[in-house]
Amino acid sequence: MLGLVALAAAAPKCDDNIQLSVSASALNLIIPETINSSSILNLSTVALQTLVNTLPTHNITAGYTIAGRYCAPEVYNASRAETVQLLVHGVGYDRNYWSGKGVPGSAQQVNGTEYSWVDYASQQGYPTFSIDRLCNGQSSHIVGLECQTTINSATLHDVVRQLRAGVVGGKAFKKVVMVGHSEGSVIANVHAQQYPADVDSYMLTGFSDRFANGAVSVLGLFLPVPAAAVFPAKYGTLDPSYTVGGSRSGYEAAFYFGKYSEDLVDLDFANRGAVPLGEVLTSLLGQLPAPSFTGPVFVLTGQEDQVFCARGEVNGLLGQSADCGSGSTSAGAETQRLYPGSTRYAYYHVLQNGHDTNFHTTARSSFKVAHDFINSIV
Repeated sequence: MLGLVALAAAAPKCDDNIQLSVSASALNLIIPETINSSSILNLSTVALQTLVNTLPTHNITAGYTIAGRYCAPEVYNASRAETVQLLVHGVGYDRNYWSGKGVPGSAQQVNGTEYSWVDYASQQGYPTFSIDRLCNGQSSHIVGLECQTTINSATLHDVVRQLRAGVVGGKAFKKVVMVGHSEGSVIANVHAQQYPADVDSYMLTGFSDRFANGAVSVLGLFLPVPAAAVFPAKYGTLDPSYTVGGSRSGYEAAFYFGKYSEDLVDLDFANRGAVPLGEVLTSLLGQLPAPSFTGPVFVLTGQEDQVFCARGEVNGLLGQSADCGSGSTSAGAETQRLYPGSTRYAYYHVLQNGHDTNFHTTARSSFKVAHDFINSIV
């Protein structure tokens, strides 16, 4: 590859024990304790939107720990070495979503580098910082109703500040590309609304402006139950507003379509993360426009993404496949409305793919499409 110089290591060199102390302040919704996953399932999408729009707000300000993994690339490219990819995972996952379920170069990675965005970025010469979002993995956990997209966005604001200040990787990065998946993309959108000058560009996977259409259906597929009851050793200290999916078949229907490994679905379900209810309820805030962000935006979504391309509110529950459409009326094309000030917007629908594009057998080709865009703007 022109301009790329292979280093001695055969894999990215990663620091897996980064613990950032961050300060965050956000305007959160005051969610009544009487609201739970079961009550949300009885609401229509319109009723859910009305509920979110009418809840009062209050300011939450605190310090947290955000855990993450910094990986220096195995290939050196001078034009990319000062651009870091900040990788932000979705619900039910942690930083390992971006590296094939394990630390790069370890035996825990499924099929080596096949499902690893981090390894692909490393081979392209990009450093990466994959985090456990607030209330996930080894990062701080707060009351589940308070763990909302707004406070998650505020923690990312301080993470970006520290990336630019040289706190991570021993280098003050000149450019930051925020790469989200699913809820990570939703939070990235909230971040673009709140902090439009923070990052240089957004790469949003498993995302569109149509989440409201299938939000309740996805919850119905998951059949959420309290995380502490299902995994007491792992989540026993979390309050009841943290849930995990109770249905393996529902998990598969929501996240997968086309060509993928059933063994990977089994592994996914067995290791699923706890999801705070506050995050779920405030996901609709990540469907609002970010008019002040002017940098490039790329959206990469599976053509049959059940979470963001459902055809109707009960689409998934009826066992019907989703469809992002095509052309100017497709989900990818219409999502441009969220970024009217973007200097460059593009999208790509991955055929025969569901929600988790990283975990389908076409993952490497998806990585290439995404990095072709990143390479063109760096």
